[in-house]
Amino acid sequence: MVESKGTTASGGLFSAMHFLERYWVPLRERWLSVADLRFHILLLGLGTLLVLIVPQGRDVVATLADSWSPDNASAGWLAFWERTRPWWWFLVAVTALGLQSWLWARLLIHVRYRNVPTWRRDKVLVLLPRILGVVPFAAAAVALWKVKQGAYLFPQGLTLALLGVCAYLFYWKRYAIIAALSTWSTARQLFSHELPFWQLTRAELTVLVLSLATSLTSLFWISFDPVTLPGLIGSAALAFLGFALVIPPVSVLIAMTTQQRFPVLTALCLVAFMVSGAVDNHDIRTLKAPAPPRASLKDAFDRWVAQAPRDPADPTIVPMVFVSAAGGASRAGIWTSATLQHLDREKPDFNRSVFAISAVSGGALGAVDYVASITADHGDDPRARAEFGSRYASSDFLAPAIGGFFYTDLAQRFVPLAVFGDRSWSIERGFEVSWDRECAKAGGLARCEGLMSGRFLDLWSGTTQAWRPNLLLVGTVEEDGRRIVTSNLALLEQGPGNWSHPLLPNSYDFFDISEKAIRTSTAVMNSARFTWISPAGSLRFRGAVVGHVIDGGYFESSGADTSVDLMTAITPLAQDLCDTKKICVRPIFLTLINDEITDAVGDVSYDPCQPLASGLSVNGGLAPTERTRPIAKPRSRANDLIAPLVGLFSTQDSRAEVTLARLARQNAFPLPAGCGGASRRAGSARPVPEIRLVPCRMPADRAMAMSWVLSAPTRKRVQDQLNALHLRSGTLAATTRCRLGQQLEMARLAAALGIPKTSPEAVVADSVHP
Repeated sequence: MVESKGTTASGGLFSAMHFLERYWVPLRERWLSVADLRFHILLLGLGTLLVLIVPQGRDVVATLADSWSPDNASAGWLAFWERTRPWWWFLVAVTALGLQSWLWARLLIHVRYRNVPTWRRDKVLVLLPRILGVVPFAAAAVALWKVKQGAYLFPQGLTLALLGVCAYLFYWKRYAIIAALSTWSTARQLFSHELPFWQLTRAELTVLVLSLATSLTSLFWISFDPVTLPGLIGSAALAFLGFALVIPPVSVLIAMTTQQRFPVLTALCLVAFMVSGAVDNHDIRTLKAPAPPRASLKDAFDRWVAQAPRDPADPTIVPMVFVSAAGGASRAGIWTSATLQHLDREKPDFNRSVFAISAVSGGALGAVDYVASITADHGDDPRARAEFGSRYASSDFLAPAIGGFFYTDLAQRFVPLAVFGDRSWSIERGFEVSWDRECAKAGGLARCEGLMSGRFLDLWSGTTQAWRPNLLLVGTVEEDGRRIVTSNLALLEQGPGNWSHPLLPNSYDFFDISEKAIRTSTAVMNSARFTWISPAGSLRFRGAVVGHVIDGGYFESSGADTSVDLMTAITPLAQDLCDTKKICVRPIFLTLINDEITDAVGDVSYDPCQPLASGLSVNGGLAPTERTRPIAKPRSRANDLIAPLVGLFSTQDSRAEVTLARLARQNAFPLPAGCGGASRRAGSARPVPEIRLVPCRMPADRAMAMSWVLSAPTRKRVQDQLNALHLRSGTLAATTRCRLGQQLEMARLAAALGIPKTSPEAVVADSVHP
C-alpha cells in the first residue's frame, strides 16, 4: 500500500514535470524571445479593450459611425466634409497606429537578433510585427460592427478591414511594392538597416523624426489651445494618434538599452511617479479676485417666494420644486438640460417654481447649461433656449480631455516644473469654447458669449428679471469622502461670534475654503470630475493644499440627498412663512435620472389599486420597486481581488436609491374609487410629491454611454421622448410600460404644480379604465 502511494506520487510529479517541460518552458522561452514587444502588446491590448469593451470607447466609435447618419444630413460638399471629417481623420489615425506598430516592432526584433543570421526562419519573429500592425484595423472594424444602430455600419467596418488587408500586404511585400513604383535599390535603402544611427533604417528614421516633430508641435499647440486641434480631428482619431505618437520614442529607448537589459518601462514609471510627487499641475483654477458675497438661504428663499407662481386652485399654496440631476457625463448633461428646457416650454413659468437644482457630475453641466441659457436669453423665449441648450450639451467635450491626457498631462509627468495645464483645464476650455461657438450661431440671445468663461456668480447678475434657480453642484473630497458644494448660496450659517456651521450636514462650502472667484466652467468641473477622465483637483486654503476634489458621484449619484437636506434647512423658514403670512410651501422633488429603463412593447396596464407594489413602478411612475433580494449575478472569479473596488462603486448608486426610496414612501397618490375607500392614500400621511423622469430604451436601441460625447441619433432619441410628454395632456397614449410611466410622472408633476384637469387619478381613470 505504501509502495503504491509512492508510485502514485512519483507518477504525479513526473506528469507535472513533463507538462512544464513540454508546454510551460517553451512558452516562457517564446515570450522571452519577443519580450521587447511587451510595450506594443500592452498598448494595443489596452486600445482594443477601450473600443470593444468599455462603454465610453464604444460610444466614441458609434459617434464616428453616426457622422454618416441621416440625422446629421446637411446639403453641400462643405457641410458633408464638416460632419464626416472625424471619420476621415480616424482612418488616418488607425493607419498611422498600424504603421507605427509594425515598423517599431520590426526594429526591436532586428536589434535583438541582428547578429543571428537565421532569425528570419522563425515565423513568429517574422509574423508578429505584421500582426501587431493590423490589430488597430481589426479592432476598429469589429468595434464598428458591434454598434447596434447606425448608418452604413457594414461598409465602414469593411473599409477598415480592407485597409488592414492592404496594410498587411504592404508589410509583407513592401520591397516588391516599392520596387514596382521605383527601383529595388530604393526599397532596400528605405527598409534595410544600413544606417549606424541607432540601427535605424531610413524609413524608421524618417518616421521617428516626423513623429517627434508632430508630438512636439501638438504638445505646443494643445498647451496653449486645448480645444481647436482635438475638435478638428475628433476624440477617436486623437486617441489613436496619441497611441501612435507614443510608440516611436519608447521603442527607440528600448532598442538603445537592449544589450544592457535596462528596464526602460519600469524606469519611466519611476520617473513619472517621482515627478508626480514633486509637481502638482492639478490645482483647481481660481481667479485673482476674491469670491463676491453670496445670498443667504433666507434672502434667497424670500426672493423666490416673492416671484413664485401660486397654485391656481389655492393661492395660499406655493409649489416649490427641488430638482435633483444625477451624474452620467454628457448623457446626464443633455437629459438634464433638455428635460428642464422642455418643462419650460410646457409651462413657461416653470423655472420660477424651481428653487434649486442639486446636480452631480454630468448633471452639473446640464444644470449650468439651463441656468446660463436663461441668463443669456433674458428668460423670454423657452423654445430658443431649448434649441441652444440641446446643441451645447451635445458638444464633443471628450476630445479636449483626450488631448490633455495624451499630450500636456503625459508630458508633465516627466517635467519637474509645473508648466502644462492638466486635462481638467482642457475640458473646462472645451466647455467655454463650445459655449461661445454655439452663441455665435444662436444670434438671438441677448447676453450669451463669455458666460462659461466668466465668473460663476455672474450667472445671477445682470439686468434680466427672469428667475434663475439656485445651483448646488456637488463634488466629493477624496480624503474624507464628504461632499463639497459649489453654490451661489452661502452654505454656512453664522452663529454667535465667529462660530458657524454648515447648513447641509457634514458638507463643505467650496467658496468658504477657496475664498476666490472661479469661472463657470470650473464650477461644473468641481462636480464633474469623471473617474480617470479628469484628475482630482487640488483644493487650496490660503495657499496650502487641504484636500482633493473628485467626482460628486462618489458621495451620491443622484443629487437627491442634497435636495432633501436643503429642504430640511428651509423648513423653519417655510413654517414661519406659513404661520405669519398664511403662505405655505408645497415641496416637490423632481429627480432626473439618466440611466435608461429597457422597455418593450406589450401589456402596459398596471393595477392602480396597488401602486406601491405595481410591476410598473412605485406610485405608477418610474421609481423602481424596492427589491427583497439581489438581482445582480454574484461574482466569484477573482472576487477576493475586485470585491472592495466593486463594492465601493456600487455604494454610489445605493446611497442615492436609499434617499429616493424614502421619498417614494412619503409620496402621495390618491387611490381611485373602488380600491377600498376613496380616502385611502399610498404613502405616508404627510405626503411630499416626488417625481422621477427617466429615459426609455427599446431592446434594439443602442445604450447611452457615460461619455463626454454623444451621437446624433442618441440625442434625437432623447428629444423625441420629451416631445411626446405634455403637462396638460388629458389621456395616456403610451404603447410601452416605460413610456406609460413617463406620462404618469408628467401627470403627477402637473397635479403637484396645480395645473388644472391633469390629476393622475383622472388620467389613470381615462386611460387604464376607459
